[in-house]
Amino acid sequence: KSGCTTDACVGGKCVNFPIPGCKPCNKPNQCVDGNPCSTDICHNIGFCYNVPIMGCVICQDAGDCNDQNKCTKDSCVKSKCVSAPIPGCK
Repeated sequence: KSGCTTDACVGGKCVNFPIPGCKPCNKPNQCVDGNPCSTDICHNIGFCYNVPIMGCVICQDAGDCNDQNKCTKDSCVKSKCVSAPIPGCK
């Protein structure tokens, strides 16, 4: 049994059909997809899934980040846009 197969009994024998695109895993570090805007998870039955982080914007530098809020300082940290509040801004 694998998290990346569909298992069935055919003609009295067990058959395991691979699930296309499924990536098997035993621990979370096996599920890293290289996308800074996703959370990489190894499901407890042994397959990876990568959950998008809502509102996350991928960047190469701070010029790629602009949340249109004059009271935040936008920066690019580990390839993700981060908007930090500017103290005292109204």
